[in-house]
Amino acid sequence: MPDVEELASAILTAEQVRSAVEALPPEQREAIELAYFGGRTYREVAVELGIPEGTAKSRLRLGLRRVAAELGDVGVHHS
Repeated sequence: MPDVEELASAILTAEQVRSAVEALPPEQREAIELAYFGGRTYREVAVELGIPEGTAKSRLRLGLRRVAAELGDVGVHHS
């Protein structure tokens, strides 16, 4: 049986991640959702969005930085 406290913490963290992603500008959010929730590579993200690979990488990098900053602000830190 999983530890209830660990499970509750994992659920809270997942909700905070989703909230941080939803707060991103649309172009960054779309790239993050395709790559991290859709399992696509940055090249596949670029093709699907019809943008250059460098733009896809940039959107992913900027989006991830914003998500990390948001999570740090609410006290979520990665191990």
